[in-house]
Amino acid sequence: MQFGFWSKGTVLRALSRIPFCARVGNPWWGGAQWIDCALPDLVGVSGRFDLILVGAVWHVLEEDQHADALCRLAELLADKGRLIVSLKQAENAPVIMENAGIAAAGLEVQQVAVTPSIQAGNHALDVMWEWKVMRPKAVGQRS
Repeated sequence: MQFGFWSKGTVLRALSRIPFCARVGNPWWGGAQWIDCALPDLVGVSGRFDLILVGAVWHVLEEDQHADALCRLAELLADKGRLIVSLKQAENAPVIMENAGIAAAGLEVQQVAVTPSIQAGNHALDVMWEWKVMRPKAVGQRS
């Protein structure tokens, strides 16, 4: 199955330091440009993006990397763009993204949704995913 976003003029860039992801992801995201990089710095990534999706990654970062990662993602976001981040919510280790950190990066939360994990092992452990949709603050509201 391929998604045809790029047939409508959209460029899809996928970022990962794991070669396996590019190999496995290409059949799904056949038009993607794979870039070898990682949060928090995303070296080699430039431009402004209408949509940035950070899926199942935030909980892998060290807590002291969260602020730098959010600021870097905010730099890459177009003025009317959206940043969507999934946060793993497990009983023994919930992942928190503080609103103060979001605001310090020049972003604001637009919407939050919580969904159960679809992976059998996670589902059995009642793992949930919190999805935060963020956008840049209005120009006059940025710190």
